Amino acid sequence: MVLAQVRISHVAKMGDFIDDVQERLRRKGFPRFDEGRAHEILLRPGLQPEIREHPRWEFQNKERTTGIIVMQSAIVLHTNSYDTFDHFTKSLRLALEVVGDAAKPSLVDRLGLRYVDLIRPARGEVWTEYLKEGLHGLDPAAIGMTEGLQRHETVGPTKVGQLVVRCVQNRSGGFLPADLTPSTLDYSRISVEVGELVTTLDLDHYTEIARDFDVDDVMATMWALHENLDVSFREAATPHALKKWEAQSR
Repeated sequence: MVLAQVRISHVAKMGDFIDDVQERLRRKGFPRFDEGRAHEILLRPGLQPEIREHPRWEFQNKERTTGIIVMQSAIVLHTNSYDTFDHFTKSLRLALEVVGDAAKPSLVDRLGLRYVDLIRPARGEVWTEYLKEGLHGLDPAAIGMTEGLQRHETVGPTKVGQLVVRCVQNRSGGFLPADLTPSTLDYSRISVEVGELVTTLDLDHYTEIARDFDVDDVMATMWALHENLDVSFREAATPHALKKWEAQSR
């Protein structure tokens, strides 16, 4: 799963432009349309959590493998049918140009790019053959555990923004991070049983520098965010994994 988020200055009348946005995206390969509500949980010190609802519009391709989400304060592209970043950015540029022409947002205050890779070893393999030793953690048996699930996170600044690298395991039957579920994309081809060991490599790179809404500038920054993510992926994955996944050379 790959997701790009462009958080924009609030456009209260975004709903007034959705008909125009839908018509243009429908003609560009996103014929499916759904309207709903997004939920935001606000956590403030000393106060009870507050849940806010926001209108949410999504435009998907015929196969339901790629979707463009439009909200009053964000434009999001997500897909579970990723091939190259160059192809991915063409759809992102389309979304930004269409929404930008219709709603004319003024500012961008956050840009984020995130990759979530599901690691499912073949019969006779183990997950440690796919990730380098730095993500293996402690040996559960060595510390008296009958079984252990790994959870690692490395966070730090880059020249572009903030980078987060996570390796997370579970046996709950899910394979996407909790903050990305439920997904509106079609994941019917993936079946995970409760009790199956699921390992995910979750790479997230974002910047929160405010800037004018300029499509070319946004796209240039997305490419810069991608550079660190590509390096992180290759630093985390073993040569065996890169060969099995037929990862392209940089």
